[in-house]
Amino acid sequence: MGKNAKANMYVDILSLHEEVTGSCNVCTVRFPNKEKLKFIVDCGLFQEEKYQKENYSFPFEPTDIDFVLVTHNHIDHVGRIPKLYKDGFKR
Repeated sequence: MGKNAKANMYVDILSLHEEVTGSCNVCTVRFPNKEKLKFIVDCGLFQEEKYQKENYSFPFEPTDIDFVLVTHNHIDHVGRIPKLYKDGFKR
């Protein structure tokens, strides 16, 4: 890329839930060369009874995730990582 060329990188962030419990944010980075990188920040377990059904599926395809960032080791931030792996995340 030349000295004066602009490189536009775009990041889309999708927060899957407005509560802290079940923390899981999907981030998609789109690079100028059309490559994409998709990762999640945390993969938490929903603890409240009214959200229990949310623990059984993901609103994204686990095989599309390139990596997972974990902010800290609490169940509401890491509790669904085993399910993520079971559903196809293997990187």
